[in-house]
Amino acid sequence: TRLPADYTEFVQMLSSAYNAGPQVAETLSREASLVHTLWHAWHQQLQKEGVIESSTAHLLKLAAAPACLDSNSRLFLAGFRCFTTAELSWLKQLLINQRACIVIQGNDTTSIDNDHHHPDTVPADLLNLIGCTPARRENRIKKPLEMLFDAVYAPQGPPLQERARQFSTRQPQSPIAGQMALFEAGNADEEARAIDIQIRRWLLEGCRQIGIVTENRRLARQVRALLEQGGVAIADNAGWALSTTSAAASLERWLQTVEEEFDQRPLLDLLKSPFIFAGQDREQLKITTYRLEHDIIHNGNIARGIERYRQYLQNLQHILPSWTAQTAKQIKQLLDRLEQAAKPLSRYLQGKHGPQQFITALQLSMEKLGMEQAMVNDDAGNCIIQQIEQLADAARNSRMKMSWQEFRSWLGNVLECSHFSPAVSGSRVQLMSLAQSGLAHFDAVVIAAAEREYLPGVETPSPFFNDAVRLELGLPAAQEHLVERFYLFRRLLQAAPQILLTLRREQDGEEIIPSPWLENLRAFHRLAYSCDLGDNGLSSWVTDSRAVVFRSDTTTVPDPQAAPAPSIPPALLPSSISASSYQQLLDCPYQFFAARCLKLTAPEAIREALAKSDYGERVHRCLEAFHSNLPGLPGPFRAPFEQRYRAEAILLLEQISDQVFASDLEDNFMHRGWLQQWKSIIPDYIKWQFQRAREYRLKMVESTYKVE
Repeated sequence: TRLPADYTEFVQMLSSAYNAGPQVAETLSREASLVHTLWHAWHQQLQKEGVIESSTAHLLKLAAAPACLDSNSRLFLAGFRCFTTAELSWLKQLLINQRACIVIQGNDTTSIDNDHHHPDTVPADLLNLIGCTPARRENRIKKPLEMLFDAVYAPQGPPLQERARQFSTRQPQSPIAGQMALFEAGNADEEARAIDIQIRRWLLEGCRQIGIVTENRRLARQVRALLEQGGVAIADNAGWALSTTSAAASLERWLQTVEEEFDQRPLLDLLKSPFIFAGQDREQLKITTYRLEHDIIHNGNIARGIERYRQYLQNLQHILPSWTAQTAKQIKQLLDRLEQAAKPLSRYLQGKHGPQQFITALQLSMEKLGMEQAMVNDDAGNCIIQQIEQLADAARNSRMKMSWQEFRSWLGNVLECSHFSPAVSGSRVQLMSLAQSGLAHFDAVVIAAAEREYLPGVETPSPFFNDAVRLELGLPAAQEHLVERFYLFRRLLQAAPQILLTLRREQDGEEIIPSPWLENLRAFHRLAYSCDLGDNGLSSWVTDSRAVVFRSDTTTVPDPQAAPAPSIPPALLPSSISASSYQQLLDCPYQFFAARCLKLTAPEAIREALAKSDYGERVHRCLEAFHSNLPGLPGPFRAPFEQRYRAEAILLLEQISDQVFASDLEDNFMHRGWLQQWKSIIPDYIKWQFQRAREYRLKMVESTYKVE
């Protein structure tokens, strides 16, 4: 699509498309100005940088394609459902010279009265655009199954009830009996189990090509997990977003670690990932990570800060001389390497920089972390490296400036829009979306999630222009998408001799609306044959425990065992049992044994927010330093408690408070409220202390006594 270079001409084009008068054209100024400005600014930037975008590259390839064809060669095209204007011009030239042949699936028709609800709208529109007559197959006799579908989805003619009566008269026996089944599940888990069971039944029957077509990616993941659990390899052609892979998650955790000052949550997740420190002994890294997590982070209650980790490590060596120097050395080396890997990125966290600087820093950081080398050996990791390299190519000549947040959004959007499909060879089961099923043919196929949400699906409206205007500008409209999906669904009904359609009746108590395309088929069959589509026995198999895959690690069945009767050694029995302990014993004896007998407790979470008791401890320490000498803190206050020294006393206590609360402010900005609350009380405390000093003299603050 090419927009006019002149803005006024573009507005006139829009007014014509909207069928609006001059007075309405003024209301289009904002929409038209935004689109026109962005379009031409984009092309000017491409021209300035000396690069071309993918659409222009595609057109250049089309222009060069005829010269690449041998004089005796012929080009065959199959599976195409639409062409752009440039592609049509290129194709027509090849067809005129009899150097191309296009294979189109559908009934032999080129005139359907522009009915967008006709199942053959897509091939008819394609033939009309090409402007040629198809080579028809002579004496083609339709099978009863095809005639049934034609009768179901006939957009014109008698009502559905009349069509059903006429068809049953011609075909007393249902053509889809024994070939098509319908399973209505109570929830998503039940639907996934039904698909899993049916796939394994077909495999046992000898089917070699089985398809699962669905637009519900959550259901697809469930089915994939169930099949793989049963040892069935599945080729996922649809794939999933690259951002959801474990490799992308590791990269995300590293970026979070850098931007959040080595917060312990993303840091520990990263250290437990296989995508860092390639070539390093994994067992040793696991041990070092464990010591860092438990001895430094949890025992020290340190939420973030690599310097604070180091400082606590030094303190720990002084407090516990038995703590091995080798362990301390390994943790220090780990922290040093993490800090070095973060340096290339840390300098770009503030301010605005070029995208090439961000990409270069990211690549250098990944290299120092050993992440790049680790990702090379992973399929998803390789895809991430390729995407980053493409970003580097795109940003090479860019003079644009962006912030760290904008760079993160850019990188995240690229990983979210990129799809990853693991390579699986020799799989008899293929998982795909409706758009990928255009040329597929199977021994059996499952059309899953046949619900209105997915078939036809909810179309996201375009923020610019309505469908009529988009068609006028040569842009795809929502109606075209709907027509194409209907064509693919109709084609899929004849893509296999055995078909299972699945849907949910409800989910979490909410009714699920079936696909209108499926409802038409069910209503027609009920009217014609007074029965619904059967479920091929799946209703009983889904609730049968024998249909659940059980993988045993032994070749023989274990011998029958008596009921377990565990006993607790007397030495481990608690001396007393509280009410909560007794309740724990009733709820779960194993939990009681672990907690009360073995004295095991779950690791405490790092507390980042101060409790009232913590606040009291901080205030107590401030007062202790104010009245006595505490190492590392200002004080004590040595002047007399007289009014002329009141301001000096307030200043000293505020300085002490700032240092006592300093580490808390690093953990959580909200702690500043605790500090301000205490500082607001300091003048009143000093006033009270000065008044009290008239009658009392401070003799001792904190003392430690040992009683023998």
